[in-house]
Amino acid sequence: MRQPDLKRRAFLVYGPDSGLVSEYVGRLVEACLKGRNDPFALVRLDADILVADPGRVSDELATIGMFGGERVVWLRAANMRIDGKALVASLQPAIAAISGGYLVVEAGELSDKSPLRRLFDTSPDALALPCYADGPAEILRLIDDEMQEAGLSISPTARDGLAAQLGGDRIASRQEVRKLALYCHGQSLVSDDDVLAICGDVSSLAVDAVIDAMGLGDRHGTASAYARLIAEDIDTNAILSQALRHMLQLYLGTLDVERGRSARDVREAQRPPIFFKRANVFERQLRLWSSPRAGEAHRILTQALLDIRRNFVMAETIGERALLRVASMVRPA
Repeated sequence: MRQPDLKRRAFLVYGPDSGLVSEYVGRLVEACLKGRNDPFALVRLDADILVADPGRVSDELATIGMFGGERVVWLRAANMRIDGKALVASLQPAIAAISGGYLVVEAGELSDKSPLRRLFDTSPDALALPCYADGPAEILRLIDDEMQEAGLSISPTARDGLAAQLGGDRIASRQEVRKLALYCHGQSLVSDDDVLAICGDVSSLAVDAVIDAMGLGDRHGTASAYARLIAEDIDTNAILSQALRHMLQLYLGTLDVERGRSARDVREAQRPPIFFKRANVFERQLRLWSSPRAGEAHRILTQALLDIRRNFVMAETIGERALLRVASMVRPA
């Protein structure tokens, strides 16, 4: 993404992190336009239009721009109602015949067996770019890049505390860091107090409330927090993915506790550090869980994510059942 290979003519950007997908699509489109400010050079299409006009993409790519130069077709298929095989049937001849112009397809999460993904993976003129939720290293790099661009330094503890609140959606994370940078404009160093004052849990989409209730065995709290997220149209995949990461962290932590380390020492050794507002809760969970139970909970959440891919219509119900099942596994204090 730093230097896109524009010898390729077709790009598929997909994955569960819709913010990162959107960011990468924007950067690819900008690179393909090569600095031109020509509104006729960029054509935006929804995938559904190909049902009525399967040759539309090929026609648009073959059309010469009003002011010259190659055209860019941006095809949005993230919420498509068109069948994957029908979409591939429309795109395959367009990609095979493409000699001028660029095709950028924006999609959501795709399975390994997705016809659309296979098309871009196997075509020599195309490239598929998966976008998964940022891990700790990517989040820290995002913070450093934004702070450097704003001319600010950030203390190590503030950096770790901020990183603990980010993830799940690249755009939400970037906006949160930029909001902090704007708040600190005019000073040289971002401190712990600055992070505490301006950065709430918005960027993590309030999933922590669900995870902590689940980890403490609070079934009612888990159900109500999950219902609030669903009412706010938060993606079930994002919720379960974050719960899965938390359960893996808890599993590794319980192994250390069972080897003789104190729960406090294990909590303090976490990298990135547990956000201070959640530190005591995480420590309590280390005492409530055993490694076999945490491992089984991780398996349950993994299976739920796979089930959602097979039956997306039932995603909200599958997610709720998995979270409540995990919450029921907590042993009495």
